[in-house]
Amino acid sequence: MTDRRKIACWLFFAALILIVELVGLTFFYEAMSLQHGGSLAAILLSRSERIVSLFLTAAAILCVAMFPKLQAVEEFAFEHVRSPGSRWGFLALHFLLFTLFVATSNSIYQSGTDPDGARLHMGSALSFFGIGLATYVALALAALPWSVWQKLFRLGRLEIILSLLAGVACLKVGKVTMSAWDRLSEWTFHVVEWLLLLVYPEVVSVHAEKLIGTPAFSEVIAPECSGYQGIGMILVFFTFFLWHFRSRLRFPAALLLLPMGCVAIWLANCLRIALLIIVGDKISPAVAVEGFHSQTGWFFFCVVALGLAVLALNSRWCAKAQEPTSDDELRSPTLLYLLPFLALMAGMILTGMASTDFDWLYPVRIAVAGAALLFFFQEYRKLDWSWSWAAPLTGVAVYIIWILMEQSELSSGAHLKSEVDSLSSTWKGVWLVSRVIGSVIIIPVAEELAFRGYLLRRLVSPDFAHVSRKQMHWPALAISSLLFGLMHQRWLAGTVAGVIYGLLYRHRGNLTDPIVAHSVTNGLIAVHVLLGGSWYLWT
Repeated sequence: MTDRRKIACWLFFAALILIVELVGLTFFYEAMSLQHGGSLAAILLSRSERIVSLFLTAAAILCVAMFPKLQAVEEFAFEHVRSPGSRWGFLALHFLLFTLFVATSNSIYQSGTDPDGARLHMGSALSFFGIGLATYVALALAALPWSVWQKLFRLGRLEIILSLLAGVACLKVGKVTMSAWDRLSEWTFHVVEWLLLLVYPEVVSVHAEKLIGTPAFSEVIAPECSGYQGIGMILVFFTFFLWHFRSRLRFPAALLLLPMGCVAIWLANCLRIALLIIVGDKISPAVAVEGFHSQTGWFFFCVVALGLAVLALNSRWCAKAQEPTSDDELRSPTLLYLLPFLALMAGMILTGMASTDFDWLYPVRIAVAGAALLFFFQEYRKLDWSWSWAAPLTGVAVYIIWILMEQSELSSGAHLKSEVDSLSSTWKGVWLVSRVIGSVIIIPVAEELAFRGYLLRRLVSPDFAHVSRKQMHWPALAISSLLFGLMHQRWLAGTVAGVIYGLLYRHRGNLTDPIVAHSVTNGLIAVHVLLGGSWYLWT
């Protein structure tokens, strides 16, 4: 393993340890439960989660801010890589300190959460923060030598300060927006009422309760429905968009995308609420609440974000003049590998909007993804479609692992079976055929193109199309497999399957192998469902 790969592996390993430990600490300890102690120490300890959130947010912002300078840090780290012994020593010290940190936390929480317990003193707070700081300093030194951290601090002094300020601002946004909720809710309420009056002669509206709708179906415009979340997402999206396309955009004109995006997503949210009420009134309350409500937020966000982005890159007021786009650029490797999966996700959102807990429009989802594959059919024919016998054998192995890890309740399968049986005979046949075709052909091809063909290699190099199988290091395999798993309801089994498919791809460097393995796995699951009656495997 090269020194650069060792550095990447240790950084990934340290980040994984950090995430697991912090998630575990958050799960077992509730910092806010200490605030009733009344002392200054109790108040400080009750804010510990916010302090951690501040530093993690600042670290994420710092990674983006320092991106242009990271190459210099990487070169310095490569020159100052040290022996594995010192790394393992710091890692052992980290785990020792973490054990002491957990013991200290237990002592503090046992006394701090007991109303009759001893009053928390400043010594308790200092020991808690001191041991916690030492614990993660040891982890940082296990990942990179102190000299590299010094280099990072010297190069990024300004970025560190700005990232901390930005982190504080991010944490304050929630409070600021919630305090302004009353005013924005007024505007949201009136816009939704006006939209409904375009359709209905009479609208039910209780201004004090923010209740709006029709005599048959109404909804309360709660704070979480106000559009703040969408506004925050749009601001994040266009902040990164402005940075990523900074060489193609005209400034300061491009900065108008931020307020334009906020207004557009807020208006889209008003339209979403009005459509939700119309669907609940004219079609089905269940579809409105369980399908339309949960899916349209993402749909409108995608429409606004991508629509404004395309508009910005193709408008003279915002974008610099570009050379005409050739057919080869339109059919770039990125689009070839991602479009079928994006079409699959778009189809899922669209069909989910018209469904409850049963996607009766599943054939439409598969048809959309299939159309994307047909669009690039000539380009896909140029790929090497040969496969080895290890592929179907791997598919069988993943199927066995999937079944062994299955924990779904039989009742969920019975519900799915009853929903399918309730369809008309024609649509039931169409649904079952499309489910099998989608599981065995469309989904394996779309997902393997995206996760193994694109993401696994893209995590190695921006020029992913020329990444060889020997360059696919295990951090890229782990990250791409985890994201693949999170796309599935059974995320743990999905992650394991992703790792196995990734290893199979790395073995020969031929994408057909994981596609065939994935197809065999899904085909065996389909047989298990249709012949074995185990419908819960499709829930």
